[in-house]
Amino acid sequence: MSVGLFVAGVNMLSRAKATAERSVAIGRLSQMRIALVLHEEDHGTLPPLNLRDDQGIPIQSWRALILPRLGLGISTQLNLSQPWNSDHNRQIIDSSPLGDWVGFALRREKITSPVSTHILAYLGRGSIWDAKTGLPKGKMTEHPDAIMLIWIPRGHLHPLQPGDITEEEVRERVAKGELVLFSAAGDSGRFGNVTIERGELVFHGREGRRDE
Repeated sequence: MSVGLFVAGVNMLSRAKATAERSVAIGRLSQMRIALVLHEEDHGTLPPLNLRDDQGIPIQSWRALILPRLGLGISTQLNLSQPWNSDHNRQIIDSSPLGDWVGFALRREKITSPVSTHILAYLGRGSIWDAKTGLPKGKMTEHPDAIMLIWIPRGHLHPLQPGDITEEEVRERVAKGELVLFSAAGDSGRFGNVTIERGELVFHGREGRRDE
């Protein structure tokens, strides 16, 4: 095999891998968005970004509130009035199969302990959540173009750990050349990638489709 053919083969494999990764990531975003839709239907509102203790300190992420919609049985065992990593909650988390957390992960075979989430709420201009209060600005149907979720290729937060992603953090990742994806709030769903154009973040995507 010539060097040219070898390089072409490697490039083709790399592109196929990137396409597959993007498809899985969009699927994860879609699953999480549906869980949020169902939460809003049940409670009349999206969840707050964090549950807080009596001193106002965040102790649980919004992700903890949608675990039942993701099929995670540990949701009934967790104590949401305690920090996500309290002795009680940590025991429950550590005893759950790693595969249960696949909805937050890049690929099933990449799940390791400790689990980290690739999906975060967006806290920038045009977000469905108010970054200062952590509360939703309204229902999804009232803000169809609002950005809800961001997918990143590398995460460091446990799914239940409070913390999301700011506009500046998204900008830094995109500037580094990372694949960053998003999900919007509209009924038909809008998914796509984030780029920087003329110094501004641009959310590319088409309604009702998982790929462009």
